[in-house]
Amino acid sequence: MPAARSPRRIGEDRRLLDLEGNAVWVNLVWRALGAADGEREYLLVLENFTERKRYEERLQRLLAESRLIFDTALVGLLFLRDDRVLRVNSAMEELLGCEPGTLVEQIQLFAHPSDRLLLAGLSERFDDIRAEGACEFEMYMYRRRGDPIWVAVQGRAVNPEHPELGHIFAFVNIDQRKRSDRELRATLNELQLIFDNALVAIVYVANDLVIKANAAGERLFGFGAADLSEVLFGSLFVDPGAWQRVQGQCGAGAVAGAGGASASFELPMRRADGSTFWCAGNVRPIEPGAPERGMIVALTDVDVRRRSEDELRRVRNHLDLVIESLPVLVSVREAESGHFVSMNRAGEVMTGLSRQQVIGRTWHEIYGRQFADLYAEMDRKAIADAHQIERPRDVMLRADGRTLTVNQRVVPIFDDKQEGRGHGAAQYVMSIIDDLTGEVLAETALRETETRFRQFAENIDQMVFIANADLTQVYYVNDRYAQQVGAPPSELLADSSSARQYVHPDDVAGLQRQLPRLVANLRRLRRTEFSVRINHPTRGVRLLNIRLNPARIHDGSIRVFGIADDVTERKAAEEQRLEEAVTQRDVLVREVHHRIKNNLQGVAGLLQQMASAKPEVASTLNEVAGQIQAIAQVHGLQIGSGGTLPVLGVAQGIFSNLGAMFGADVRFESDAPALWRWGLPENEAVPLALVINELGTNAIKYRSSRELAIEVRIETRHDGIALLIDNAGHLPPGFDLARVVSGVTGLSLIKALLPRRGAKLRIEQLGSLVRTTLELGGPAIREELE
Repeated sequence: MPAARSPRRIGEDRRLLDLEGNAVWVNLVWRALGAADGEREYLLVLENFTERKRYEERLQRLLAESRLIFDTALVGLLFLRDDRVLRVNSAMEELLGCEPGTLVEQIQLFAHPSDRLLLAGLSERFDDIRAEGACEFEMYMYRRRGDPIWVAVQGRAVNPEHPELGHIFAFVNIDQRKRSDRELRATLNELQLIFDNALVAIVYVANDLVIKANAAGERLFGFGAADLSEVLFGSLFVDPGAWQRVQGQCGAGAVAGAGGASASFELPMRRADGSTFWCAGNVRPIEPGAPERGMIVALTDVDVRRRSEDELRRVRNHLDLVIESLPVLVSVREAESGHFVSMNRAGEVMTGLSRQQVIGRTWHEIYGRQFADLYAEMDRKAIADAHQIERPRDVMLRADGRTLTVNQRVVPIFDDKQEGRGHGAAQYVMSIIDDLTGEVLAETALRETETRFRQFAENIDQMVFIANADLTQVYYVNDRYAQQVGAPPSELLADSSSARQYVHPDDVAGLQRQLPRLVANLRRLRRTEFSVRINHPTRGVRLLNIRLNPARIHDGSIRVFGIADDVTERKAAEEQRLEEAVTQRDVLVREVHHRIKNNLQGVAGLLQQMASAKPEVASTLNEVAGQIQAIAQVHGLQIGSGGTLPVLGVAQGIFSNLGAMFGADVRFESDAPALWRWGLPENEAVPLALVINELGTNAIKYRSSRELAIEVRIETRHDGIALLIDNAGHLPPGFDLARVVSGVTGLSLIKALLPRRGAKLRIEQLGSLVRTTLELGGPAIREELE
């Protein structure tokens, strides 16, 4: 114990051992008592603070451990109090881009602009820490060196009840994760863009339901944007069990290995509107072995391709059928070996050999050396020159020894892939052989026929010519052309229109009008005949009768075979005979009509005498006598050249007889001589004469006074004539001609006899006169044109 030289208190900590040998810590405090120069006493106080010492030591160890953890933590740690950074660890230095030890040893250097920006951002989180006790957030942290980085920050108060003690923030570098997230999102966006804009339909199917489909899928099946989802994918197949079989293929592939866990198909599917189409698809599960995760199905509309393939097969079948049905020999041989590959049915007929005897063999195995060498050389030359070889009018030997005259063509056949590349080696050689035997015989017969035809044509009296259907080209004309027309045959052969200059001027217009109809008939293979006058240079006007006989020849065109006769003398003789016959007929007809008229007038006279003798029936008898006189008037007129009786003559005769019969004053007017052109056809003459007679009789009988005259006038109209009869009198009240029914007397007889066409009758009251108008036109009457 040190000596105490003064009365002050002295204390120190000591480590002592107790009775059990355990170390204890005590605080010794002593003080000297008494004078300093004499013998003193000391007051000694011992305080055992072993527990407190142990606590302090443990606290120091914890503090050292905490500092070690703080300094060596893998995450950045920052401790701040009162908005001042008190401590950072080395991980934080690295995050801030500092040199190692810069801030750990000299925290006062935490003053970089990026440091202040960081403190400002952390200060904004104090309120969240006070409210929640902690906070977590991400921030884009700027560094002293290097690019800014993303960090995840977790902040917490040292003592939530005493926030003034400071806050600790932990920083974790998440920049790589952020970048990976951005790349992942970009990749997902790209995949989504590819998914949405892919030209093929892509459908995500899970549990047999369509979960998602791109726009191409919606267009493929014709569904709206939201209608395709939740649709049973199997229902889109025409065959309900098709989807299960495709899934089974995927399952079989998954068992075989991950590389085979997919399936392809080409099946008919159904659109939303019910229409079907062929679709090619590829199915791949998202995770092999876990079908519940779903499948990605890529679909392509191959309907056009399938239809094209079907059409191609149909065309190939049709081509095979056509080749098989061709009347020419078609055979194909391998270019390298010369073996026959195929031969059609016509080849069997032409060669006299069956296909079994030909296919698989070469020329030398089928024919003798002479023909085999010739045919093999043709094949070799066609292959070497890479173009068709032709031997017209060649001789071919049949199996039965007969020879045929044929046209033989040998054509090299190249692979489609070699087209456009200078024709590589030919793959096959094709022979096309036409049997010309019949054609040669026909040509021989034709030449003989042509010789006989020329001998015949040159020795007959008629002009013979051959022309085309339009009569625009003459192929042959005999020498009678010069005799009948007066021009050399070479002129007609050079220009068929030269014959028109010899046509009589009066016949040119008619021939021009008739020519299109003639040509149309010839094109329809109808025989045609016409006559035309010719101005012969030396013989004057001649009449030719031309007969045209069209015929279709072997090439499908039409040839016109014509024969022309000079019928001038014969026509003149016929006209003379006809004129004499007409004259004789006219004399006989006039004599017959004269006798009929005399007989009818005699009958009418007897009736009138009976009417005078029997007044009670006089009216009826006079009416009948008038009708007979009207018929007699028809027979008394001469029939014109057109076979008609003049209307004016019939009307004048009838009203003259009526005036004499009834003693009436009949005043007749007409626009002569134009009315003489209008005549009554023989079949209408008697009915119309009776109608005119009946109208005249009514006008005379029903006039208001017997002393009054009736006026008759015939006028011309634009399409015929009109007969107008005016008589003094009045129609019955309510008279309507339409209500009069047909009968045998009076107006009833008139309506019955009127022609159905070309005749109109009106009866109307004009003041004190009754006017009857009979309008006549075609076909009831006919105009005779001179």
